[in-house]
Amino acid sequence: MTGAISMAWKGEQMVLHWMRRRTISADEVLKALPDLVFVFDRDGRYLKVMGGAERRFYDDASFLKGKLIHDVLPVDAADHYLSIIHRVLDTQTIQVVEYNLSSEDLEASPKDGPSGEQWFQGRVAPLHIGGEPLGCVLWTVINITEKKKAEMERDRAMAELENALAEINTLKGILPICSACKKIRDEGGGWHQLEDYISDHSDADFSHGICPDCMKTLYPECCREDEQGP
Repeated sequence: MTGAISMAWKGEQMVLHWMRRRTISADEVLKALPDLVFVFDRDGRYLKVMGGAERRFYDDASFLKGKLIHDVLPVDAADHYLSIIHRVLDTQTIQVVEYNLSSEDLEASPKDGPSGEQWFQGRVAPLHIGGEPLGCVLWTVINITEKKKAEMERDRAMAELENALAEINTLKGILPICSACKKIRDEGGGWHQLEDYISDHSDADFSHGICPDCMKTLYPECCREDEQGP
């Protein structure tokens, strides 16, 4: 038992000795973050670019440091992102935004990450030190492409279902019908032939023939010949 305690103590001392000799810096921790973190000033300049180590989700963004948003993005997109930065700084509140980008949208991107359009969620917060605002924002990025694709597929399936249901017209309730000519009155007060109304409000189609009773009324001579036989 004493030997086991002694071995555990020695192991602990070795770990402490290694930790004293090898201090992990904050920069090393930030660089290893799987998701991206930016620090922007009010002009939209990338003051710090941290993390984004997971190449499945992000290009290497280190080339952005020192550049302005308008240096690397199309004008409309850059204006939009800059407006978010201004809103955060002016209101001193956190803003959550969703947006889509591809490496093709970024000037001088190394294009060493995912291909095609990617969706991101950005959480943008004002930076403070000692309670005092610095005039900068911290913009953290999460790649939500897979989640967004699943949502879009769900929305597409729901839209198809709604369209299919809209095409299934059914007749319900009491239909006002003329007792003489058998026309049907619609909700607007107009009168329609029975066949037209049913065709417009259901999937039914009509083929026309004549029943035996109507045959006797309309063509009695034909019916007498049939009754007399050859």
